[in-house]
Amino acid sequence: MGLMFCLHSVFASIQDASVDAIAISVVPEAERGRVNAFMRGGFLLGSSLGAAALATMLHRYDFFWAACTQSAALLVFTILTFFIRLDHDDQLLPRFGASAARAAQASTGTPSLGWLFGELWRAMRYDGNSSRCPAWWCRTQSDFALCSPKASVFRIA
Repeated sequence: MGLMFCLHSVFASIQDASVDAIAISVVPEAERGRVNAFMRGGFLLGSSLGAAALATMLHRYDFFWAACTQSAALLVFTILTFFIRLDHDDQLLPRFGASAARAAQASTGTPSLGWLFGELWRAMRYDGNSSRCPAWWCRTQSDFALCSPKASVFRIA
């Protein structure tokens, strides 16, 4: 049961970060505060309604039926969100393999996963030596001076 809750937490955090990223890329900058308020309000409203419904289930029935009800609701919402696409050109199911990755990278201009994990690994190993500063850390070559061990704060100018 603990493993199931752990897996649920991992996937919920990935979904939360994905929704936030979509909201940032789709919503105009002037509207982001209002959209963020609606997202937070929806979260609080859903949490309170879900807690009230499950508390009623626990009171009238037992834990087993409350857990089954929650699992069924999560399954329904998971199935519904599975069919949501950001663009009309997005595929419902991802393509796998090297040719699919090259095609996706060429059409969107996004870097490969290998590059991403390489940069993350390099950032985790970063020890303050400006020659090993990750490429994405600074916008220009002159900003690499900020990555020196003498710099008190790391910032992007």
